[in-house]
Amino acid sequence: LDMETRQGAGTEPADVRRLFERVASLKLSSKKMKYVFKRWLGWEQQHGNSQTIAHVKDRARDYVESKAGGADARAPAARAARGTARDESSDDDDEAEDSDGESDDGGD
Repeated sequence: LDMETRQGAGTEPADVRRLFERVASLKLSSKKMKYVFKRWLGWEQQHGNSQTIAHVKDRARDYVESKAGGADARAPAARAARGTARDESSDDDDEAEDSDGESDDGGD
């Protein structure tokens, strides 16, 4: 990618786009895909137009949604468990404030 995208490499923009499309379709780690999409977006910002930039953003969004789609089955239960834990801890905080002997009625 770096060799093809280097400025003045003499590569046609269509060839570079095709290369980015191929790499983006590979099953790479999230970290590597982030790198690919960042490079692709930066290249399009220099050499492309608003349509090609939007295309890269759409591909990145699709990738993220596809990764999140696998976690959707687990997410509601995990969120519910975290939400319940948060609610209980905030109740404990309220009780601790009430048990300090001071009242909030404003009377002296």
